[in-house]
This record gives sequence, structure tokens and C-alpha cells, in this order.
Amino acid sequence: MQQTRAQRSRRLRRAVNVLAPDLPVTSADVANCGATRGVRGPKKGYLKALKNRVVQLEALLDGRLKAQQQQEEVDQTREQSHVDLQQAEQQRKQQQQQQQTNSVRSIGGDDVMMMTTPPGLSEAPALPTPPSLSIPVLPTPPIGVVDATTFDFFQVGLSAGDPFVSQPEKSEMLLSASSFVPDLSSLYDDGSPHVSLPDTQLHISAVVQAELDQLYFDRVHPSIPILHQRRYLSWSRSSTKRSSRTCLQYAMWTLAALLSAQYRDMVDPLYSSTRQILEPHGIEGTEPGGSNTELSLAWVLVALCESMRTLHRQAWMSAGRAIRMVQGLRFHEIDSPKNSRKGRRSLSAPGTPEVDDFTDIEQRRRIFWMAYFLDHLLSIRNDWPVTLNEHVICTRLPVPDLEFQTGQHVLGDFLSEAMTEPNPKVRAPLNECLIMVTICGRILLRGQQNVISEAYGDLRLDCAEQRWWLDGMLTTRLQVLSQCYPSPAEAYDPLLLFAHLLAPASVVYYCKGMIESLTSPGDQMAHIEQALEYQHRALGATATIIRLAKGLSELHFSKASQSPNGRDGVLFC
Repeated sequence: MQQTRAQRSRRLRRAVNVLAPDLPVTSADVANCGATRGVRGPKKGYLKALKNRVVQLEALLDGRLKAQQQQEEVDQTREQSHVDLQQAEQQRKQQQQQQQTNSVRSIGGDDVMMMTTPPGLSEAPALPTPPSLSIPVLPTPPIGVVDATTFDFFQVGLSAGDPFVSQPEKSEMLLSASSFVPDLSSLYDDGSPHVSLPDTQLHISAVVQAELDQLYFDRVHPSIPILHQRRYLSWSRSSTKRSSRTCLQYAMWTLAALLSAQYRDMVDPLYSSTRQILEPHGIEGTEPGGSNTELSLAWVLVALCESMRTLHRQAWMSAGRAIRMVQGLRFHEIDSPKNSRKGRRSLSAPGTPEVDDFTDIEQRRRIFWMAYFLDHLLSIRNDWPVTLNEHVICTRLPVPDLEFQTGQHVLGDFLSEAMTEPNPKVRAPLNECLIMVTICGRILLRGQQNVISEAYGDLRLDCAEQRWWLDGMLTTRLQVLSQCYPSPAEAYDPLLLFAHLLAPASVVYYCKGMIESLTSPGDQMAHIEQALEYQHRALGATATIIRLAKGLSELHFSKASQSPNGRDGVLFC
């Protein structure tokens, strides 16, 4: 190695001497010239990675620019759609006003509002024109060609707050339920005549219909346990159903929308449509038996909806329609001996109609008792005479809802048996509410009889036995509610909560009636002592009502509103 270096140094010196003889060369220069230098420049693959990074950055920048452009286009489209909606709404209002003006005709000196019948339907009877629906007409979405029979709200990006569309007859946005759910008419078609309905200008997609059905059974049915769920679902999706069932469906959807924040905007249009298609119907002897049952149930639901919306006068009128229907159908004597004999003969005969089965009979019982419940609440609240008198009722109380839904052949007690039973037992919460309003109905009747006796110049009735009976019944029901049922803080049944609220309200109503009756001649000091005792008792019951009302205020609005006529439970006293 040393020899090789020496040889290399000599060669370098010779080369330097030849090339630059005048330049001095040192040994250090020779050593540096012989040293090997390292490789300079970028590492292998660095330039390729750098190029790839530049390409990625360019692609990211292009993507952001395109996204910004698309967002600007979407904003412009939304602004243009909003302008189009406003223009369409103005045109629709002008057309409706023009149609209403042109529809007024003078016939025999009477002004009659005529309605146009849509193509394909038979001409319906003349009805009052429904109030116009303040719902914008959505334009056709700019996304290809959409078939009118398969059009869906999700294709135009509608939010949950726009579950339905109202438009003129020539609109192309007609929603059809046949595109979502198969025809189930073969499963539950009774062969009854199908009546053409007037054009309600309200079209609801099958998706929204299913949502409203589910909302009804989740939020409405627990407090109004009338309808048999499985039987309803068997015919609800049928494309051909009788008009009474359509009326019932609209009434159900109105209540469901009322207890839903998502579909609250549908309440007014659904209510108007329900009244419009329900008003022309009455009790017709030629219709199938089930039709009248469905119509009476629809009127009960409409009355409950109006009462929940504090339309008390209108609720009273609708409840009157329901009460007259159940009276005309003789639902107050379903379990009378003569009807029982007829029922046994019909059940043993071939070709028994649907109306004679056990489930339908139990459903008619529930319709009657809900009408009875409404009648008493509205009468007590306004000091009106009760229409359905308990002393002529021969219909058993409803069975628990579980037995009703599962089709178990269980019979309930009669009202008088339930009220005078020596050993009270746990019953359906609806039955407890019925017993409480019956007691209040007797208190109301006692006060009205006193007023009539005074008007005739007779002394007021002062039957101590009747007062003791009412007092004892109230005390017994309060004990049953406190001992046999969960407390209001633990109760999840809306009817049970209402029963807990109705009990102290009944005590206040009873004390108020007793104080007003203490005007007959006699020992004034004794009357004062009794009045003070009743006042003290009423104040205690009022404190209970306030405590329960505060508990209801902590619940979600859909839970607090589920109790039927919950306001009446407090306001009638």
C-alpha cells in the first residue's frame, strides 16, 4: 500500500512538472489530490417523491375549487327555487280565489258552493268549500324524468318538516301509495261498495302514511285504546276501501300529527280534510255494519282532537254527533240479554258477518265508553245535562288492552258492579276514569235537581244517604288508586296519570257541590262548620292537583298531551 502511494505521488509530480513547471508542489497537495471525494446531489427517489407530492397538491387544489363552484351553483339554485316558490304560491292563491269566486251559483235563491270532481271519480254531493291550505306548491325537480306514480319526497330533498304537498289538479307531483306498499285488498276486502270521496286537495305519500300510523299507535292509542291494531293494519294499505275507513284514517292521522313535532304543520290540513269527508256521512241502514262503527269512531277521535286543541264548543258538537251515532247503533245495550240471544243465533248460523265476531263487539264497547267519557267530561265542565245516562246502560266495561289486542275472549264487568264491588281490584286504567266521571255525573245530577226543585218552589233535596254514598265512593276510589296502582311519579300509562289527576279534581267538584247545597233552613252554625270542612278538604285536593300538574310539566309535550282532555280534568272544578 505504501509503495503504491509513493508511485502515485511520483506520477502526480511528473504530471505537474510537465503541465506547470513553475508551480511549487508540496506533499500535502499531493495527498489531497489522491483522496477520494464523496458523491454529491439528491438521494435516489427524492425527485420522484417530490413530483408526486406536487401532483397531489394540484389535485387537492382543483378539488377545492370545484367544490366552491358547486356550492355557489347550489346557492344560486336555492335562491331561484325560493323565488319560484313565492311566485307559484301567489299564482295558486290567485287561482283559488278565482275558482271560489266562479264556483258561487245562485240556485233557487240559495247560494251553494260547488266543488269540482277530479277526473275518474263519480260526482260527489255538493259540499262547502274547505278552507284554503297555505302550503306552497313545489316545482318539478330538475333531475331527469320522474314517473308520477313512483315520485317520492326524498327525490327532491324534502326535509322532515315538509311531509306532504298540496297543489291544483293539474300538478304532476301526485303521490301514490301503490309504489311503496303492495295491494292488500285481497287480504281484507269485505266486498262493500266504495264511495267516491270529494277532492280534498291533500295527497300524502305512503311513507308518511306509515309514519303517521306508527305515531298513532305509539302516542295516541295508549290514551285512547279503542282500535284493534292488527285488524286496522290489514286493511289500511288497501288501494280500495270504503269511505268510512278513509274517514277513520284521516281522523287518526290528525291526532297523530297533533302529538308530533315533525308533522305538526299537517294538523290543520288533515283536520279540514277529515271534517270535509266526514260531514256528509250519517247512519245508513244499507251500509255494512262495520261502516257505522268506523264512522262513530272517527267522530269520537275528531271530538278528542278538538278538545285537545281547546276548541271546546266544536268538540261538544262533534261529541254530540258521536253520541247520537252510538245511541242509534244501540251500543248502550250490547250485552243486554236479548242481544246476547241474537248474537248466539248469528254466531251459529253459516256465513256469519264480520260484525258479529268477538273483537268487533269489544271494539264497539270501547267506542261507546269513550263517547260516554267525552259526554260526561264536557257536561261536567260546562254544567250541561248528561246525555248518556248510566242507569240505562247494559254494556260491559272494556277489558284490558292486552287481552283485546291478542283476541282473548274475556268479559269485563258492568259499571254498577265495578262501582259497588266490596273488594276493589286492579282494573284497566280506562275503567278507573269511567268510574270517576260517573261519580262526578251523579254529583252534577244532584246539583241540577236541587236547582229544579228550587225553581218549582220546593225545598232542596238533602238526602244524607246520597251524600254518604258519594263521599264513600270517592274515598274508596282514592284508596284504590293509592294502594293498587303505581304512584303518579312511577306511572307510565297516560290513562293512569289522568285517573290520578281526575280523582282529586272529583273531590274538589264534590266539595263545591256540597257547599252550594248548604242553603236550606236549619242550624246555621252546623252549616258553617260543614262548609269549612268541605273547604279544607277541597284545598287539600287542590294542592294535590297542583303537585301532579307540576310533574306533568316536566314531561315531553307528547307525553303530557296524551291524556285525553287532560285540561278538562282540572278546569271542570
